[in-house]
Amino acid sequence: MTQLAIPSKTLDDVVLQCVDLNAGYGDELIVTDFSLSCNAGQVVGIVGPNGSGKSTLVKRLAGVLPSRGGSLMLSGVDASNFGSGRFARMGLRYVPQIRDVFPSLNVKENLIIGMDGSERLDQVLETLPELGHLLRRKAGRLSGGERKLLAIGRALMVRKLEILLVDEPSAGLSPKAAEKMWPILANIAKAGTAVLIVEQNVDALLNIASHVYVLVNGRNRIDASSDEIRRTDLGALFLE
Repeated sequence: MTQLAIPSKTLDDVVLQCVDLNAGYGDELIVTDFSLSCNAGQVVGIVGPNGSGKSTLVKRLAGVLPSRGGSLMLSGVDASNFGSGRFARMGLRYVPQIRDVFPSLNVKENLIIGMDGSERLDQVLETLPELGHLLRRKAGRLSGGERKLLAIGRALMVRKLEILLVDEPSAGLSPKAAEKMWPILANIAKAGTAVLIVEQNVDALLNIASHVYVLVNGRNRIDASSDEIRRTDLGALFLE
C-alpha cells in the first residue's frame, strides 16, 4: 500500500483539542465536559457502550452539531463556533457510520466530489488500489467494506488532510472486510494525519490506537494509553 504524504506537521503538533466540551440535540445534552487531544500522526480511539454518546461527540468534533459550551481548537485555531464547512476547509474530514457515500453516483464521481486538486485521484488510487477496479460501479452496488473504503478514499482527496474522524469503521462489515480496514487507517496516521476513531470493537482499535478515551453515560471515564486500557475492566465500566 502506497502511503500519502499529507500534512507537514510533526508528531508533537496537537491538531485537535477540546476542553469541557458539551454536545447534544435541542435542549438535551448527551455529552458533558469532555476533554480530548489528538496529535499529528496519532491514532486516538473513543470507546464506550451503546448509547454513551460516542456518535454525538464525533459529530460535535466535526462541526455537524453546534456549540453547547466548552472549547474546541483545530490546528491552534479556536474553532468552537465553526460549522462543518469551515472545518472541512481547514483540513478536517468526517466519515460517518452511515450515509457515507452517494449511492446514485459511481465510485469515481464520489471521489471527485471530495477533490480539491486533480493530482489527488491517482495518489488515492495508489493508496487504495481496490477502488481502481470499481471506478464505474455505482456506490449503491458496493459491499459494506467497499463503501467504507470509498468513504475513506473521498476523505483523502484533499491536498491537506489534517485530521480524519471515523465513526464506527467496522460496523456492518464482515470480519474479513473489517480486518482490511485497520491497516488502512493506521497507514493514514503514519503519513502524518491525526486519526480519531469511534469504535465498538475495542480489541481491534487497541491494535492501532496509541491513546483511548472511554465514554460512559456521556462523560469521559478514562483517558489512558492503549496498554493501560488493556489492563482495565471495561465491561464493569460499561455496565455502570
